[in-house]
Amino acid sequence: MVGLEDMKPFFVLYFRIIFCCLIGAVGCSVAAAQLQASKPTLVKPVQNSKFCDQIPSLVEPLLQGKNVEIDQILVFKSTQQMFLMSQGKVVKAYPVSFGFAFAQGPKIKEGDGKTPEGIYYIEDKPKKSNYHLALRISYPSAYDREFAQQNNVRVGSDIMIHGFPDKPIDGLDPAKVKTIHGQIHWTRGCIAVNNEQIEEIYSRVRVGTAIEICALNKPLHQSINQSINQSINQK
Repeated sequence: MVGLEDMKPFFVLYFRIIFCCLIGAVGCSVAAAQLQASKPTLVKPVQNSKFCDQIPSLVEPLLQGKNVEIDQILVFKSTQQMFLMSQGKVVKAYPVSFGFAFAQGPKIKEGDGKTPEGIYYIEDKPKKSNYHLALRISYPSAYDREFAQQNNVRVGSDIMIHGFPDKPIDGLDPAKVKTIHGQIHWTRGCIAVNNEQIEEIYSRVRVGTAIEICALNKPLHQSINQSINQSINQK
């Protein structure tokens, strides 16, 4: 009959094995965390055109009339504005909300919460949408797809100019969106305006219209935010 004393070496060996496994698991977890932290952040070079060099002036008289043809849309992340343009002149300007991570640069992959930067065009005006109305932007471009493929990430799609959601979608409650719009960037990468504004934009902008989304000018963006905060504090 085997006594407890005889089993002692086996117990010691068993606990040593368990201890080594636990240490190994912790070591692997630490190593994985260190590896994740050491991964370089993807930087996506985007070159904007000369139209992004200067924000259009709203001091000059705007082009009037519903028959004025919109031939370009300019979107500035720095001032959170979108301009409908005709022959280089402003027709209408709108405040906009972007993706929740818009300040971190151009969209790189699906789910990153960033709004694209660069030159695109209005690809479609879908008759059915999860939002009040929407215009689809031609993201991803060939460059966007190539960059995503080279970096082994999913490029993402369905970037729109849209109004408020008509029903709960992606965790967004329509009533709450109406209260936070203009204060928080609430989309997943799209460009949002209110419902009245999207109705006007939808009626005036044609499929094929060029749109350029200008990269964030951080000093200008910070200056604007400081002015907004000062204005709020003074009220």
